[in-house]
Amino acid sequence: MGRELIFDDWGLHGAFHRHAEIGIAAMEAGKHVITTKPMEATLDACDELVRVAEASNRLLAVDFNRRFTTQLITLKEVISAGKFGRLLNGTNALKIRRTMDYFRRNGGWRGTRRWDGGGVLSNQSIHHIDMLAFALGVPDQVRCDVWTQGHDIEAEDLGTAVWQYRDGLVITFPATTSYPAQAWYNQLDFVGIDGAYAHVSSGPYSEPRTQWYIEGAWSDRAPLVVELEWISAVDNFAAAVRSGAALTCPGRDGRRTQSILHAMYRSAYDADGRWMEVHSEL
Repeated sequence: MGRELIFDDWGLHGAFHRHAEIGIAAMEAGKHVITTKPMEATLDACDELVRVAEASNRLLAVDFNRRFTTQLITLKEVISAGKFGRLLNGTNALKIRRTMDYFRRNGGWRGTRRWDGGGVLSNQSIHHIDMLAFALGVPDQVRCDVWTQGHDIEAEDLGTAVWQYRDGLVITFPATTSYPAQAWYNQLDFVGIDGAYAHVSSGPYSEPRTQWYIEGAWSDRAPLVVELEWISAVDNFAAAVRSGAALTCPGRDGRRTQSILHAMYRSAYDADGRWMEVHSEL
């Protein structure tokens, strides 16, 4: 066997609730580990993975593949460069079709809080939670409400959250798996003092569309050019193993993303939608 272990979420034995179990066994066997998203079904299990990786001096990476897309890396750089000015608000809306057959397959682990961590917010939206965390950082507090509307599952198929940052930025985050068309329909936009951003993909759109409002005009061209350093999380992970390259999403980053979801679920399931502080650091 090689020095690294890659595992995915197919079948009950790969359900999110077992990422820590399998990852820790691999690290104890001397392997470096890359896990798919989300890092685990619970924040406590994420913490255990990070602690074992650091204690055993093993690499731990999380495959949040959108960190390796031109769209997200460019948006992150434009925000960092201050092209929008101070950000005021934004929205990430996600609409997906998932049938009951999807939830019944592979032992029926999807849509359960134990094995899947939750519903649409845990399984599908975690990609977009990480996108925002990567581009904007972790919010200070969140609140969230959930419903189960169109599926016979334990967890939610509709969730809507609000994130608030210390500088006043507010993000709204609705997501559903009850969309009638087969799609991964995403609408992402930001509003700043000096500019704005709008992106749509899938759903009624045959091609992704991105528009930038910079210096008083809309354009489909980004205000700066970003070159991708890695083509995927696996490419980055291989370079980290072989030559010590920095991980784009190390375990502590994956844990930060999970801490946002954890606070959202605490708000929705335990606190009647009240504000919850995000504890992003181990």
